[in-house]
Amino acid sequence: MAGYKVGPTLTPDEQPWPTLWEQDPRIDDGHPHEWESVLLGADHRRVEEVVRCATCNAPRCGSSTDPDPCMERRHHRGLHFYLSGGYEPVGGYLPDAGGVR
Repeated sequence: MAGYKVGPTLTPDEQPWPTLWEQDPRIDDGHPHEWESVLLGADHRRVEEVVRCATCNAPRCGSSTDPDPCMERRHHRGLHFYLSGGYEPVGGYLPDAGGVR
């Protein structure tokens, strides 16, 4: 997959991001998110690769398997900015267009 560096395999007692990660002020403190993949091992509920910020542990928008991933954190506002350089509004709607595509 693209848009991240390879990170660690997590042990069963490690979570890929904190439970209340959206309340952590570091997620929007202006640092550039450097995305890393982490592998949840077999002792988690399922074996899965997820992508998070190496600095603040916020999950990246979308799925780890997206061919052209959004490079913003999960649950962001504004535009999706894709690895390819493309962009589009979140939900496909422009915020100032009154819900018109």
